[in-house]
Amino acid sequence: MKRYSRIWGLYRPYKGALFVSAVFLAIAAAVQGGLVFLIQYILDDVLIRRDATALSTIPIQVFFLFFIKGVALVISGWLVRRSSYAVVRDLRLSTFRAQLAQEIGWHSSSHSADNVSRLTQEVEQVEGMGMAFAAIVEKPLTIVVLLGSALFMDWRLTLATFAVLPFIAVAISTFASRQHSTAVARLDSLAALAVNAQEGLDGIEVVQSFVAEEGRSAAFSNVNERQYRAKFSEAMTWIIPGPIVEILAAVGVGLVISYGGHRVVDGLLAPGELMAFIVAVGLLNAPLKGLSQITAQLARAEAGATSAFAVIDRSPAIVDGSENLSCKSATLEFKGVSIDYGDGPIIEELSFRLEAGESVAIVGPSGIGKSSILALVSRFMEPVKGTVEINAKPIGDYTLQSLRGHVGVVGQLPFLFDCSVEENLRLGNSQATQAQIHASCVAAHAHGFIEKLPNGYETVVGARGTRLSVGERQRICIARAILADTPILLLDEATSALDRGSEEAVVLAIEALMSHRTTLVVTHKVDRIRGASAIVVLGGNGEIEVGTFEQLKETNSTFVELVGTSPRSTG
Repeated sequence: MKRYSRIWGLYRPYKGALFVSAVFLAIAAAVQGGLVFLIQYILDDVLIRRDATALSTIPIQVFFLFFIKGVALVISGWLVRRSSYAVVRDLRLSTFRAQLAQEIGWHSSSHSADNVSRLTQEVEQVEGMGMAFAAIVEKPLTIVVLLGSALFMDWRLTLATFAVLPFIAVAISTFASRQHSTAVARLDSLAALAVNAQEGLDGIEVVQSFVAEEGRSAAFSNVNERQYRAKFSEAMTWIIPGPIVEILAAVGVGLVISYGGHRVVDGLLAPGELMAFIVAVGLLNAPLKGLSQITAQLARAEAGATSAFAVIDRSPAIVDGSENLSCKSATLEFKGVSIDYGDGPIIEELSFRLEAGESVAIVGPSGIGKSSILALVSRFMEPVKGTVEINAKPIGDYTLQSLRGHVGVVGQLPFLFDCSVEENLRLGNSQATQAQIHASCVAAHAHGFIEKLPNGYETVVGARGTRLSVGERQRICIARAILADTPILLLDEATSALDRGSEEAVVLAIEALMSHRTTLVVTHKVDRIRGASAIVVLGGNGEIEVGTFEQLKETNSTFVELVGTSPRSTG
């Protein structure tokens, strides 16, 4: 059981409940022995002696025994399940927190459906440890009580019963070795099924646009078939041991009847004793079959816990700092920063400095690494060389929570959670007053359309905010950034998703938002570039140049190509 010690550790806070449960399971097991002796008493002392008075009390005694057993099993079942479900709840929360703590790169390399499957399906298996605990207590105790009753009645018949026990042990251990691997295979295939299904449904517009329903269905069918086979294989490791144990137990009963019958004929054993003994041996069948299921329950629990522990034990690649960042204004400086995705550097020796309240625009061809520069500031990724400093100190020295609490972000693709408008806004400042929330929305030109929603600020926006237009979602995201009131602001194509009418209103709000904040802007809009204190141009050949709009227009061919002749956009 050493391999399961860490999983047992999850149940430590609930050991009191499990102990009480074990006491009630022991009571239920003892009732089984009482039932055996009651049968012997009925046959030898009541029926044979024709004791009508004693016979009238039998229903009360039977009811009393089964009432005690029923109450004991209900209480123990309640305690075990409450503890098991609480362990699943606790482990699921720990796993989710560990997932949230992982760096963005980890989330990018793993599929969200796989991570959700880990939280919902795989962690759920840990409750099997509680069920196994109940079986480990109840089944052996029941076996001991029944064998003890049998020994008390006739030790010779009991030895005959023991003849089949080694064969039962071999059957159980043979299938136990397969149960862990089949449990792991089932969970892996289930995660793959979730990933495939989510991709197909998330990309439904692409699927239908390219008439690719059959192709996606075929891909889903493959993983669905794999999951079916894995689940079937696991099920068979649960199903087969039971009948084998039952057959072997039946052989034991046959031996008892044959040998015991001869002892009755020879006058060495009372018929009631033999009948009670047969009942005791017959009752052994259920706990023996239950023992065959314990290893399967433990295997499932281990497979689920191993998946959860893999995340919980993983140290995020982004190491947290120790110093708390606290400021109302901030300088931001890049010193010889290089970025590498693993195939060689895409940006080398990038250096520039922003004083508090200044802005820098970053331009360049698509895929050149513009958004990655912004990601460095929030430490969503790390440079392979050089440092990023806030207030003349490397950002790695600051705690991630305090650093990110000083950086506001508005991205190109607005993301809202499936909750009310106000709850989405409060992500920026959970302590904000209603007046502050309304003021931020007014500044972002969002207050007007929010008030017209069915329930105003209490309107639920749907998954990813799909009940709102893209422009409306973006204005709420901008209002959220205004509400956060951070000294550093990152704008990644923040107006590219807006229509002309929304853009004109929001640009004014963004300019007001930037007026006293240190801002990095990734944009293709010329009017956004002209207002920047400096512009960083990333060339496709790895060249980097920093300068003002007029300087770069005279000297940088990449910048001239991006700007073009449009008065509104660089392309």
